[in-house]
Amino acid sequence: MRLWPRSMTGQLMLAVALALLVVQGLGSVLVYRAQYERREAEFVNAAAFRIAMEVRGKSSSFARERPQRRRFGSKHHPFGRFRMMHSTQSPERPGEYRDPVAERLLARILTERDIAVSQVVVIHRDAQDDPPALARAARRAAFMGAIRKCRKVRS
Repeated sequence: MRLWPRSMTGQLMLAVALALLVVQGLGSVLVYRAQYERREAEFVNAAAFRIAMEVRGKSSSFARERPQRRRFGSKHHPFGRFRMMHSTQSPERPGEYRDPVAERLLARILTERDIAVSQVVVIHRDAQDDPPALARAARRAAFMGAIRKCRKVRS
């Protein structure tokens, strides 16, 4: 079995097909990277908004004024909301890496909103390594399981 065709037309068609395959692969990588960066920017902007509202003391009044939303995210924000946690110690643990790009972006956004920032720490952590995230996932699983059971009973 020959992989390379003998005729010039076959060789040209194979070369064009390989070139198209490489371009498609490159395009897929670029699209994936753009989506990842957009999602990261969305998280940073959401964090900046929540921090700004918390600093200005408007988080509880803002929550009462807005219309009711779905509990676990929406079509625009599939990851749902995140909770603010207050602590006097850094969230960074040994062996974790900081995200300097997200830190600079978050610091810039907060500075633009006239919020004084002395240090910004952004860490990417797996949910399995974060006890509050594990507890929230367990509550969500229990809640979703209860909804499914209710739907089965009604059917």
